Amino acid sequence: MNKFVYLLITFLFTNYVYSQHIEVDYKIITLELQKINEVKDIPDSVIESMKESFELIKSIKMVLNASKTESYFFSNTKLANDANSENFRMAQIMIGSNDVYHSNLLKNKTKRYFTAYGEKLIMETSIKKLNWILTKETKTISGYLCYKAETNYLIKNSLGSFNKKIIAYYTPEINYRFGPKGFCGLPGLILELQDDKFVYVVENIKFKKENLKLKKLPKGKIVTEDELNKIGDKIKENRKW
Repeated sequence: MNKFVYLLITFLFTNYVYSQHIEVDYKIITLELQKINEVKDIPDSVIESMKESFELIKSIKMVLNASKTESYFFSNTKLANDANSENFRMAQIMIGSNDVYHSNLLKNKTKRYFTAYGEKLIMETSIKKLNWILTKETKTISGYLCYKAETNYLIKNSLGSFNKKIIAYYTPEINYRFGPKGFCGLPGLILELQDDKFVYVVENIKFKKENLKLKKLPKGKIVTEDELNKIGDKIKENRKW
């Protein structure tokens, strides 16, 4: 065996064996930008603000810190000096970049920490409920062979019930079973995740030798999805126009 190849394999093997956690950076691609010009009866100034917000989404980076059993997904991107603060805030709202996700495989739970209706809230879901469908379809992302998986989940709100489809590409080459926005449980790291509006694509992966440090998570009121919808409905009923 070529000495260089041997050293490379040894380095990679050692990196996987001795890494205690990984740090993954994701960039975000929007699927909605092309639809803005099709919107009617909205002032041009609003359209321009929406366009800038979608452009600012490209500057927001999401981070996944994960051990073999738990993960944190969050954003640490701050407002650029030349960006409009209101449009940046709208960009954050659109992708939920102020939300924090904590997943624990041993407890079979993902908790989402977020703010809604002026309250700090926590919503807990079961990882097993994702019901991933694994396929044989593959593609290469950042040099890793990835396999396609799909799942659907139901969203209920005041506008009705909606079925959302999620497409993920994971690589068994990196044995960390996590990904963006609390989606996890696949046999490998999710390098790309797509919902109906955005695509999260891996940009950088760092293998860390130290143990994953427990992140101080926000405090808040624990709610179910039904309870959250009831809060929203009550606010709408009491709203005075």
